Amino acid sequence: MFILYSCLIVLAFGIVDAIIFKYIQTWESRSLAKIRNKDDQLTKTYQAMVKETQQIKAKAEALRLERQANEQVPSSKAPRAIAQPRQNIALQLVQQGLVSGKQLNKAKQYQKSTATGKPLEEILVLLGSLEQETLDEFLRSQQAGMVNTA
Repeated sequence: MFILYSCLIVLAFGIVDAIIFKYIQTWESRSLAKIRNKDDQLTKTYQAMVKETQQIKAKAEALRLERQANEQVPSSKAPRAIAQPRQNIALQLVQQGLVSGKQLNKAKQYQKSTATGKPLEEILVLLGSLEQETLDEFLRSQQAGMVNTA
């Protein structure tokens, strides 16, 4: 009889142990799911903030370059009318996020060092900072905008 009671006690502890184990396992999986969900939300928020930061940096760089270009443009109106559209294309490429300010500065340095007279956007393509197809599409959209405003 003693053996029977001992077996029943061991069986009862086994059942209680299994129930506790199952409860802990369920709690653990719920907690892990909450943590993963929170991690996913934080990752998405971080990615959005990185993208927004890049856009802000591109705008700031474009404004800096525009201010720098305005300071360097001579007072005569004829050269300004010729140089301004090319400068605007390069600045617009930066503002649109198609190239970075660093890439534009590198293209300007190349333009100065080679003195070929090529426009900045062509140099950006030459240096691999911008795809020719992307530039062509951008220029087509700019021409479409000019036609609509005229």
